[in-house]
Parts: sequence; C-alpha cells; structure tokens
Amino acid sequence: MISFVLSLAACAVFVFLGLSSFTTTLENFLPVGIADAVSNFSFVTHFDAFTKGIVDPKDVIFFLSFTSFTLFLNVVALER
Repeated sequence: MISFVLSLAACAVFVFLGLSSFTTTLENFLPVGIADAVSNFSFVTHFDAFTKGIVDPKDVIFFLSFTSFTLFLNVVALER
C-alpha cells in the first residue's frame, strides 16, 4: 500500500510539472533556468507531440530512459 501511494505521488509530480500554473509557482521559488530545467521532466510536455501524431526522437528517448531508470530501480530494490 505504501509503494502504491509513493508511486502515485511521484507520477503526479511528473504530470504536474508540465502544467503552466505549476511552472509559474516553481519560478516564484527557484530561478527561471532551474524551473525550466525541472519542468522539462514533465510527462505532459513530452507526450503532447505524440497526441498530435508527431514522433520526436527526443520524446522517445525521454520515455525509454525513464522506463530504463525505473526498471533499474526495481532491480536494485528486489536485490536487497
């Protein structure tokens, strides 16, 4: 149950990073360059091109690397 709640919270953060209101809130606390760098990790911004039928290699690499990283974390957690 704890892992479900933590993963739901992590996914929510990655979704909210792409919303403009959340980005402007980040810009209030962080410098603009750092806020833009953090907002680049959003699922929404990378998935938007797919909804328009555009397959951008940058977006494909983002999702493949995110999937690889989470699979790596699963392997590390299972080996413990």
